[in-house]
Amino acid sequence: MASSGCAGSIPAPSTQIIYPMLITLPKYPSCQISLGNSVTTITNSYRIKSISDMEDVIDTLREKVNELQTKDDWAINKRTKVGMIIKWRAHNLLYALDIYPYRTGSVDLDTNEPWYRKLGYFILSTLYLRW
Repeated sequence: MASSGCAGSIPAPSTQIIYPMLITLPKYPSCQISLGNSVTTITNSYRIKSISDMEDVIDTLREKVNELQTKDDWAINKRTKVGMIIKWRAHNLLYALDIYPYRTGSVDLDTNEPWYRKLGYFILSTLYLRW
C-alpha cells in the first residue's frame, strides 16, 4: 500500500534532520566532542585550560561544521566564541575546586542559556586565573 505522506513517512527534502556528530581532535585526544543542533558537549573539557586552546577547539569545530551544507543548523555556530569560553572557564573553575566534578568536568555549550546562568558563568570565569 502506498504512503499518503502522513506520520511515519520520509521527511520532505527541505527538512533537515541533524544527528549528533562525534569528533575527537588529534591535538586533544582525551576530549570527545558531540556536536548537535542545540548543544555542543565537550567531555573531559577540564583538561583544556588555556583560552587559546579553547579558541583552537571552537575554531576547529566550526571549520569542520562549515564544510557541511547544514552549517547554520549546528549549535557551535549559534553561540559566540566568547560566550562559550566564559561557560567553559566557569566549569573549569568549579572542577578545580572539586565542586560537582562529575558534572563540571565536561561542558555542555547550550544554545539557549538563561540570562542568570550567563551572569553566573561570567562572574565565575573571571575568577579562573588560567590564561
